[in-house]
Amino acid sequence: IEVHENERNEVRLAETAAERSPDPESADGGSMAFEFEKELSVGGKRTVNIDPGLLAEENVVLATGKNYSHRIYLRDGVFADLTLVFEKGEYRPLPWTYPDYASPAIRAFLGGLRRGNREARRRPTKGDS
Repeated sequence: IEVHENERNEVRLAETAAERSPDPESADGGSMAFEFEKELSVGGKRTVNIDPGLLAEENVVLATGKNYSHRIYLRDGVFADLTLVFEKGEYRPLPWTYPDYASPAIRAFLGGLRRGNREARRRPTKGDS
């Protein structure tokens, strides 16, 4: 586990929603994040940790470069990690969920994003009658 002094968590979102795809090209986000982490490393140690992922109504799935029993291989060294599941009105952690994603604050934040996404899909778009 890497711990950094003055470490902070930051969540950044894409402006447009990504579509789910059975296409293995969807692993590109993970590959790009891993390369960016390498570029910013100092002395072979990461200075940033980028966790690209998909926020869906039913779960949160992150891309990772580390295999484990519950992770599904996508391609190019990228695995899908089921991190949170939505049940009983909130995202809930699983036994392997990293502590930062299991925290009530992050789960509440992601739950708010989920509500916003649901509301946005219900609103008529420009040009709808």
